Amino acid sequence: MDKRPLIGVTMDIRDTENGLYQYINKNYLDVIDRAGGTSLALPISHSEDSTRAVAQIIDGLILSGGGDIHPSYFGEEAITKLSLTPHDRTDFELSLLKEVMKKRRPILGICYGMQLINIAFGGSLYQDIKKQVPKSRDHRKNHSVKIFPDSRLRNIMDGAEAIDVISRHHQAIKETGRNLSVSAQSEDGIIEAIEMEDYTFLIGVQWHPEKETGDFFTRRLISSFIKTCMGNK
Repeated sequence: MDKRPLIGVTMDIRDTENGLYQYINKNYLDVIDRAGGTSLALPISHSEDSTRAVAQIIDGLILSGGGDIHPSYFGEEAITKLSLTPHDRTDFELSLLKEVMKKRRPILGICYGMQLINIAFGGSLYQDIKKQVPKSRDHRKNHSVKIFPDSRLRNIMDGAEAIDVISRHHQAIKETGRNLSVSAQSEDGIIEAIEMEDYTFLIGVQWHPEKETGDFFTRRLISSFIKTCMGNK
């Protein structure tokens, strides 16, 4: 029997009256477990040696959802009120992403995680869709996305042309980063998924598949990711 791949999952951070807490939504762990993987929650580290060690031991990486990425990461100043992710988390994940890619480990970015991938490759974001994209829909509500032909995501989704997704974001990709291609889009033109062709598995989705644990397309996406991690061992 094949050994279950070890999947690193980045943690979010929250400032409370009792101090800073790092945490992870249990749904991430559940979908990984059901797909045949073993989860390893990854706390923020300020040590380059520690980050390299993590990249060495995991078989795949999920960059989980979170708050807003500070506009300074794509060369802008804030133009609206934002719910900012601490720099500590963003800096750690950018460093971890770099080290994991050196090892050619599979990577799946979810919501904030997809945006982080885009930033890592020099892309930019809409700080607030409603303010910056005329006639855009409310992306804090569930909607459908169109999956592009000839994309890896289309193949993973069993050839589906469109799927319904759970959507909880107000930022989105504006300009895609280097070597990234768009693989899904909403009806108002907002980028909903990205991927990298010349890589083992690098896909980012703007929606939250971990919130749809019983959904057919969620199972397809997570299972494909886990199988690639297993084959990469």
